[in-house]
Amino acid sequence: SLIDKGVLEFVKASNFEASVVKAALPCKLFLKKKGSVMKARMVAGGHRQPRLPMEETSSPTVMISTVMASMQIVTTSNMFTCIADVETAYLNADNSNEELMYIGREEAKHFIKVRPDLSEYLDNNGRLLCVIVKALYGLQQSAKLWYGHMSKTLDTLGYKPTIEDPCAFVKTLFGKTSIILAHVDDFL
Repeated sequence: SLIDKGVLEFVKASNFEASVVKAALPCKLFLKKKGSVMKARMVAGGHRQPRLPMEETSSPTVMISTVMASMQIVTTSNMFTCIADVETAYLNADNSNEELMYIGREEAKHFIKVRPDLSEYLDNNGRLLCVIVKALYGLQQSAKLWYGHMSKTLDTLGYKPTIEDPCAFVKTLFGKTSIILAHVDDFL
């Protein structure tokens, strides 16, 4: 998904001053075998980012009172419910900050196996340097970027947030009302 979704843009370390490369964020690659498929999750070292103001990082989640009220409406109106999870949700949101991140020697080996052409980006220490162009897990601002992307997408589909709860989206079409409650990347 990282490569398919264009999350990372690989760059050559020689194109940057040494101090810029030294300040690049570290990352951690978590590998997990699921059946015959190897799953990987990359997390950026957002703890090394300069501390961002709360308004640039905080993201709302649906209030429990909204969930309770919505369930009451669903029950009394004979509506039905379903749940959904957005896979690799954060990776859908653009990251306008475009931080530099380095991928350590061991993690870089996994990338080279999948994409041998990336070997041209290896630095002298066997690491890969890249620009993070999507909201990667671990970045301080990723939750807010995802919420912005999600709410904009729901708006284009005709869903509007309620005044009481920015994570409760409502749409009425042909006399039928649908409600989406969002808790990060889970929908009810």
